[in-house]
Formats: sequence, structure tokens, C-alpha cells
Amino acid sequence: MKKYIGILLILTLLLTVSCQRKGRIIPEKKLSKIYAEMFIADQWLTLNRDEKKRADTLWFYRPIFEKYGYTMEDYLVSVDHYLGDPDKFFKILDKTKEQILKEKTVIEKERDRETAMEANLRKIRAFNFGVRIFNEMLDPANAVDTITIHRDTCGMYVLDPVRRDTIWVGPALAEPADSLKEE
Repeated sequence: MKKYIGILLILTLLLTVSCQRKGRIIPEKKLSKIYAEMFIADQWLTLNRDEKKRADTLWFYRPIFEKYGYTMEDYLVSVDHYLGDPDKFFKILDKTKEQILKEKTVIEKERDRETAMEANLRKIRAFNFGVRIFNEMLDPANAVDTITIHRDTCGMYVLDPVRRDTIWVGPALAEPADSLKEE
């Protein structure tokens, strides 16, 4: 009888073990990278509310797990494993925070670099604009009395010279001979 009870206990234990998930435990370092990408993906969903309505969380994270060679099952097994040791889990979350802050710093530097490039481009455009005005005013063939300035649809400044019926003579304007009144 004890033999049958022992066999029954062993079968119950084997059945219990075989019904458990068969996922792998994701190493701490990779799990922190996965968490970082999951948090960033969550932020993206928060900003894109229309997509949030259509997104199924399990399917939404699937490409992240596949990127690192894991499955949702591996993730769930890993979470169960690390929740058993809160210190390890806290360490993983702390590494995740560091990775997100590093990514934020990289993005901010890139944004600052782009802002500086745009500012330099505006300065170059303004300089070119000034050179065009200067050249326009010095060229006798293009002598103008006034110049109006406006922005076109592309945001570029455009010169609209206003020419009168006069002739450029050095720094002064002289009326053409045909426009002189005879007395």
C-alpha cells in the first residue's frame, strides 16, 4: 500500500512539474533591456491613442521579445522567477531606469544638435539674403529704388525689387532723357 501511495505521489509531482511553463529564464541584463523597450513602447502607445485602442498588449510586445530571442512565455516565467527575489527584481528595474535615462540623454543631444543645425541654417540663409540684397543694390543693371521682402510658401525670403523709370548714375538717380519735359 505504501508503495502505491509513493507511486501516486511521484506521478502527481511529475504531472505538476510537466504542467508548469517550459519557458526559459531571461538573464537580468537582457530583461532590463526588454523592460526599457517595453516602457518606451508604452509611452508611444500613450502618445498615439488611436493605436492604443487597437493594440493587444501581448501582441504589441511580441516583436520586442523576438528581437532578443525570447517569447512571452519566457517573459512570464522570468517575471515569476525574479519576483521570488525582490532584490534581484529591483536591480533589474534599476538597470532599466538607467538605460531609459541614457536613451533620453542621447535623444536630447540629438535634438539639441538638430536645433543648432537649424539655427545655423537660418543664419546662412540670412547671410545669403543679405548678400543678395547687397549685390542687387550694387549692380547697375539691377538698380532699384526699393526692395520689398516677403516669405514664399517654402519659408524662404524673396526679394521683390521696385524699379522706377530712372537711370543709375553712381550714387544718385537721374531721369532718362526721354522722360525730360521740354520747355
